[in-house]
Amino acid sequence: MKDNLKAALLSAFVLPGVGQLYRGKHLKGGVLMILTTVLLIVTFVYVLWAVHGIVHAPKLAGQVPADPFAALPGRLAPGLKWLGGAFLCIWTYGVADALLGSRQREKGDSGK
Repeated sequence: MKDNLKAALLSAFVLPGVGQLYRGKHLKGGVLMILTTVLLIVTFVYVLWAVHGIVHAPKLAGQVPADPFAALPGRLAPGLKWLGGAFLCIWTYGVADALLGSRQREKGDSGK
C-alpha cells in the first residue's frame, strides 16, 4: 500500500504518468505523460495566440488600448474550460490508476 500511495502522490504532484513509471507500467506512464505535455503545450499556444492578436495589431498603430485586454478572459473562457476539463480527466485517471492499480511484475521478480 505504501508503494501505491507514493505512486499516487508522484502522479498527483509531479506529472500524471510518473506514478505509473514508478510502478513499472512504462507504456501507460509514457502515454499519460505525453498526453499531459501535449495538452499543456496546446493550452500555452492557445493563450499566446489570443494575446498576440490583441497586442500585435494595435502595436502597428503605435498604441495598445486596454479594452481588448478587459475582454480577454471572456474570449479565452470556452477553450480553457475544455482544456482544463481534459487535463482534470487525465490527472484524475493518472492518480486513481497509480493508487488502485496492481504492481506489474518485472522479469526476474519472484513475487516475494
